[in-house]
Amino acid sequence: MTRGHIATGSGIERHMNCAASAVLDRVWSESSTYAARGTAIHDHLYRMAQGMPEGESLALVDLDHRDAAKACDTSALADDLTLSPEVALAYRPADDTARLIGQGLARDYSTVGLDEIPLTIDLAGRRQDHAVVRDYKTGHRNVTRAGVNWQLIGAALAVSRTFDLDEVEAEIIYVRPGRDVYRDTARPTGLELAGYAAELRASMARVERDRARHAAGEHVEPTEGSWCQYCPSKWACPAKVGTLRLGLDIAAGRAPIPAGDVVKARELLRVARRQIEALERKLDDTLSEPVLLNVEPDGTGNYYGAHAAPGNEVIDPDIAVTTAAAVLAIDEAAARKALVQGKVTKERIEQLAADKAPRGAIAATKRRLLAAIAGAGGITRPTTTKIGAFVQRVVDEAA
Repeated sequence: MTRGHIATGSGIERHMNCAASAVLDRVWSESSTYAARGTAIHDHLYRMAQGMPEGESLALVDLDHRDAAKACDTSALADDLTLSPEVALAYRPADDTARLIGQGLARDYSTVGLDEIPLTIDLAGRRQDHAVVRDYKTGHRNVTRAGVNWQLIGAALAVSRTFDLDEVEAEIIYVRPGRDVYRDTARPTGLELAGYAAELRASMARVERDRARHAAGEHVEPTEGSWCQYCPSKWACPAKVGTLRLGLDIAAGRAPIPAGDVVKARELLRVARRQIEALERKLDDTLSEPVLLNVEPDGTGNYYGAHAAPGNEVIDPDIAVTTAAAVLAIDEAAARKALVQGKVTKERIEQLAADKAPRGAIAATKRRLLAAIAGAGGITRPTTTKIGAFVQRVVDEAA
């Protein structure tokens, strides 16, 4: 995939440590329930910053994430929510300038130049004689501290240059469900911002150097570290691919296990599992419309894809208890004690039947009890959607 801007706000820290990550092909992306939850909470806070009442905003949150959004302590954000939300800026490292490109653009950076770094800041504005930057974090893990966090530093530079203010109050605000709001604050001075600008300019020069080398087909040398975790170039990275190849050689007995590299291989395997799961989700989406593989002589078709299929059996504990008590002529309390130990299972039902059955009638008592529970609607097998092979009659659409 062709690269556009010299860097992005969220990628500055990675590019500062590894120029190659800004020019290698982007062949990896990852989504997760946690990422979706974070997006939902960000959107909720954005709507509140626009003036929407909290209750109305919560009603717009997807049901899967509504409880998490509701559990966030927004009362501690009252002052922050008076700032401008989703402010999009473009910072130009070459001459240390920045400009406002819009607000609420949903990361549409089509107007940003190739020598600019686009950034979208959760909340930004000015307070008296200084600029203000706020960056929400909703995940469980803390990110790099504010004073050395290059995503935040880049945002501080862009806001400072846009508003022509030498000092910035930059905060990472941790907004997590069920926990107090926590703030990590940095207040870089004008002199410190000038130093950051020089560092960023030098780093982007290295990016441009590697971009030219990569375009010419030359090797670019990546630098591995913690910044690799969410790098979109992970699977085009010579270091990562080389580590994976080493892991395969180790597994096949073609190479020894060097202590340093096996740690990297183990970590890469963990990431590879997540990527395989992401690929599986994409394939499942593609197969939502089944593919006809072939048609048998009798007119049935062999398909592969999403189809309705019987799910796992579900046993209603209340029906199982009352039916067992009636069939086995025992007290309901005794039946409940024997059956309801967590999830009611057929094994527990059969064991209870065996314990209470007359001599020589254990098998018959088991069958009679299970049939009675099923007849009372206590054993069901709900239909579910599965991905896989199935057979059904081909419908002739022309008929």
